Parts: sequence; structure tokens; C-alpha cells
Amino acid sequence: MKSKKIILLFVSVGCLGAPISRGLNIRSYDPDRHDRFDSFPTTRNTDFYKSAYDFSGVGRDDSQNNRWVAMITPEHFVAANHSSPAVGSTFTFVNASGTQESAQVASLANIKNASNENTDLVVGRFDSAMSSEVAFYPIPNFDGEGDYLGLRISVHGRDAEVGEGDIDGFEDFDDGGINSTRVYTFTYNNAAGDGDDSHGESGDSGSPSFLILDNRLAITGIHTAIFSTPGSVTTYDTFIPHYE
Repeated sequence: MKSKKIILLFVSVGCLGAPISRGLNIRSYDPDRHDRFDSFPTTRNTDFYKSAYDFSGVGRDDSQNNRWVAMITPEHFVAANHSSPAVGSTFTFVNASGTQESAQVASLANIKNASNENTDLVVGRFDSAMSSEVAFYPIPNFDGEGDYLGLRISVHGRDAEVGEGDIDGFEDFDDGGINSTRVYTFTYNNAAGDGDDSHGESGDSGSPSFLILDNRLAITGIHTAIFSTPGSVTTYDTFIPHYE
């Protein structure tokens, strides 16, 4: 792992010199197909190809427009530690009716690894519960990691675009200043693949990935880092079921 060049996925687009570019890379990107919104948070995209699934529980930091969190209860969310929001920051969600709902971060809790170090997973709590029209996501709990291998995930990016990937491995990620964190990977083949295949880009940290189970989104991970080779890009997601 230490010989690889790992790129953490967080950039602050407000910082001088930080790259300002589209986040999640989707092979055959089409805004009519892949974008949740024509303009966040005012105009939803009626042609979004996953509009049958409820992404309303994925909300954006008002002060950092590339930072997203995903709800796991009406009050609690998950985020990436290396791009964690601040206590007091406000997040905006667009609920199932298309109405905006906002809440402030009241507290943050670091999730620990077996060595009692902070992993790259944070659970936050808002100062008030979201309405019943904002989704919160179950965490799948299969018997073992092997049961997740090969499953197709829906991958959310920094600009509220959604692509896909196939879970292809697990490891303990320990690089770029991040303490040992259990992750899964999905790999994008540069040469060929499905048009919805995707990989992380700068600014995608903390955005979620989901399985579709019983016609409902179930959260599997949040984006942490990427590793590029001449022929592929591997995205590392913190594996949330490991810490459930």
C-alpha cells in the first residue's frame, strides 16, 4: 500500500489554486441521465435515470458545495473524517416533495478501529430531525464480505451526479494520513466498460454509495480515496457495514 500513489478525494473549491472541475467521472456522462438536479437545490432533473430511488437523504453543506452527507436515521448522518463538516455548519436536503429542508450539525463522533484510532468514518447528529419526506438509509448486514463481491453499487458524486461500479475487493486502508479503515474497492477500466461505470475524482470525499435492496437504497460506503494506473482507476469507499 505504501508504494501506491493514493489521492484523497477531498478538495476545498474555495481555496486558492484548488482544481474546480466536475467530480465523479462517468464513462458516458450525460447530464440528462446522470444528474439528480438541473440546479441544486431548486430544480430536480425529471430525466434522472435513478429517479425511482429516493436520494433525498443525501444533503449538501451550504458552506462547502462539494461536501455531501447521507442520513442513517432522521437525525444522524455519515461523513468522511478527512473532509468532515464542522459543528454548526448547515446542510440542505431536497425532500420527496421537492421542498428544501435544512439543519445544523450539532455533534460529531469519530468511529474507531481496533487500535482505538479514528477511522475515516464520522457519524454526525443534526440539531433537529428531518421530516418523514427525507430518506434515511438502512445499512446492509450480509454474513460476510464475500457476499458483497461483484454487487453493483450506485455511486454519488460531488456535483450530485450518480454513476455505478462493481465491488471487487476489500482491504484495510492506511495511507495519506488516514488511520486503518476497512474499505471496499471498485475499479474503472479505462479501455472499455458499461456507460454508467464511474470512479471518484477530487471533491468526491464523503459522498455515498448504495446497493439497491428490495427496491430501496441501502448505504454501503462513503468515498475516501482513489488510486490510478495507466489502465484503470480504483476508488476506495469506507465500508460502513463493517462498523455497524
